[in-house]
Amino acid sequence: MVKRTFGVVVTMALVVAFVSATDACAARKPTVITVDLSEFTIAPLPSAEAKAGTVRMKVTDKGTLTHEMVLVRAASETVLPKVTSAGGERTVGAVDEEAIPEKDTMGETGDVKAGKTVTKTFKLRPGKYVMFCNIDDASGNHFSKGMSMGFVVTK
Repeated sequence: MVKRTFGVVVTMALVVAFVSATDACAARKPTVITVDLSEFTIAPLPSAEAKAGTVRMKVTDKGTLTHEMVLVRAASETVLPKVTSAGGERTVGAVDEEAIPEKDTMGETGDVKAGKTVTKTFKLRPGKYVMFCNIDDASGNHFSKGMSMGFVVTK
């Protein structure tokens, strides 16, 4: 009877350890968000929300122009610093990326050509973020044309 009880206890302990290890591995798996870029929209799918931790964004340019996705920590698009005088690298009304504190700059895809996909991984804390395209081309500045989207990271 002692051997049998010991065997049951060991078996139960192994089951609990296995389930805990499986849950821990699942918790570390990154959240995957698909982000579609086009003239002049950004659409995160399945939604503009993710859980805190590792977030992998698969960014596809479904438009006909080259786009980018810049991700920054900010309350909304309206609070982002804007270029206010002509003559610099960006047009008036574009986001002044150099004025965004480094701690709030999560990263970007770089240029994504039409029909191409770039995948980027970010470590995100809970809070509000903004994703935007800040490319200037013959059509104007993409951000100024409305190419931005708020993004929320929850606990």
